[in-house]
Amino acid sequence: MAIAKRCIKGISRQKSARSPSPQFLRRAGQRPSHNLFYDAIICTLRELSEMLSPAQILRTIVHNAGKALAADRCSFVLVDQAQNCAMVVVAYENSKAKGRVLNLDTYPEINRAVATGKTVVIADMRNDPLLSEVRKSHPELASGSLLVLPIQAQPKTGGTFFLRIRRLPRAFTADEIDFCKKIAFISSDALLKAHRLLRLKKDIARGAAARRLMEESVIKYRTLIDGAPWSIFIYQDEAIQFANRKFKEMAGIKARGPIDLAQVLPAESVKLFAGESAGLLAGSKASFGTQVRGRNKASKDLYWNLEAGVIEYQGRPAVECMVKDITYLKELEGRLEQKNLALATAVKQLHELNDRLIHAKNDLQKNNTELQGLYERLQKAHTEKTKFLRLLSHELKNPLGVLRDYFGLLLDGLFGSLNSEQAEVIEESSQRAHQILEMINSLLDYSKIEAGKMRYHFEAHDIVALTQAALAGFRLQGRTRGVRIEQRTEGAVPLVVLDTERMTMALKNLIDNALKHTPDGGAIEVIIRPFTARCPTSAGLLSQPYVEISIQDTGCGVPEEFSEEVFAEFFQIAQSHGPGKGAGLGLHIVREIVQHHHGDIWVDRAYRSGAKFTFVLPIASNEAIGPIDVSPTG
Repeated sequence: MAIAKRCIKGISRQKSARSPSPQFLRRAGQRPSHNLFYDAIICTLRELSEMLSPAQILRTIVHNAGKALAADRCSFVLVDQAQNCAMVVVAYENSKAKGRVLNLDTYPEINRAVATGKTVVIADMRNDPLLSEVRKSHPELASGSLLVLPIQAQPKTGGTFFLRIRRLPRAFTADEIDFCKKIAFISSDALLKAHRLLRLKKDIARGAAARRLMEESVIKYRTLIDGAPWSIFIYQDEAIQFANRKFKEMAGIKARGPIDLAQVLPAESVKLFAGESAGLLAGSKASFGTQVRGRNKASKDLYWNLEAGVIEYQGRPAVECMVKDITYLKELEGRLEQKNLALATAVKQLHELNDRLIHAKNDLQKNNTELQGLYERLQKAHTEKTKFLRLLSHELKNPLGVLRDYFGLLLDGLFGSLNSEQAEVIEESSQRAHQILEMINSLLDYSKIEAGKMRYHFEAHDIVALTQAALAGFRLQGRTRGVRIEQRTEGAVPLVVLDTERMTMALKNLIDNALKHTPDGGAIEVIIRPFTARCPTSAGLLSQPYVEISIQDTGCGVPEEFSEEVFAEFFQIAQSHGPGKGAGLGLHIVREIVQHHHGDIWVDRAYRSGAKFTFVLPIASNEAIGPIDVSPTG
């Protein structure tokens, strides 16, 4: 049916004007002669020789046959046996019938022609037995004469064209039937030639389109390759026949035409590439990839990575090669190898160092074990020493106290008057006993600090009054030696947080230390004022206001190199001017007490007239007025 529709569409596009009437047409009422049919065939052949379209051929044949036979109806129908139907392709003297689909059940003459493949002639439709069923259902159609001839329009059409002629009841003559057969033969031959010509035109058109497409593809391919961001060249006939712009820039080539491989590759690389390409063109492999050394115009050594495959270039096999410059990667590989060698050397050294560290670790573990044992023995000895000091101090303190009291009674004359020599000896003995008692008290305080048993009872207190009370016990001794002892207050001094017993001990130790190192006739001055300077020690003082207490004397002073060591236990530097040396624990105890008050103490290095010790204590806030009990380790 698709072929019939195309034929109908082609016929519809033709001009509506009728073809000129041929000379063979008979007048009305005349029977055609043999010469008339011969003229009709000649005229039809002449017209068909100028036609190339199957639609025109069908229309010409139908019109010429219908006129020559004086037919009422003359048409070409295309039969589709699978669908049991037929379609009117061209109709003579009945334009409305064109395109009509016929049910073959009502056209038994067409069914017989399809079944036999021969011409079917019905002289009178009114009494022909083939049309008996048609006359019953369609009495208006059962009149006239019919002629059906099969025509092979083209191979593999899916159906067969039939020329169906109907006219008034009159038997078809032998000349008419022979004429129709010749027309059918002419139609079949003309249609086959027309279809062959159409296929030839289509093939030619497709070939031209393919050539144009190929030319466009070649242009696009060359444009794409030439503008590609990769370096590409085509190798054929032992030379580079085409290279894109990127490759020419990389290789430093400006000339056109074939390029010799020796211009871009060293000899060993040329041999390698030529051998691989020969194997590729011979079909032994589909592609290959390799790394070669290249060169540019400056003869600088380059390193290229080549990826090649077979293509068709100018109608013959060729090798298309994509080139990637890996010079930078090779340089990186060289540097990486050097780094790896250096790293391997470093790893070896690390292994050696690790071995030494393992040996050192073993030695340290051995030494640590020894030190641990030594520490345990020292800890035990320290505990025994502390117990011994406490026991010794207690055992000596009471007899010395009694002895000092006896010396006082003797000096007071309770047991009689003493001469000057006796009084001097007893006075000296009393001072020595007093010194030993002070040393014993220092040892007791030191043992408490070492054992962590010295407790503090903090509360807000007047540091000025506390200092005056501490100085009162030294004024008589100072007057005896002619040492002037003074106290001075600068500015308004607020209350400070302190333990009165421990701070009194610290003040007495500082004053006693100054009195021991001050010569007869010297001076000791205690200055109390708000602290406004910057703490010179490394101790991190709290961000709150402090009060500064300074004790300065006119003695020998503290050498700068001993400004920190003077606070160490059992440390002594210079000969005292008092009755004798102490135990070397006074300043150490003072620093422990001050630091437990959240303050600090130091030697003023800028003071050159003797020694000057300065310590600071935090000012009491409203929240810290009440008493607080803390242990030294708390």
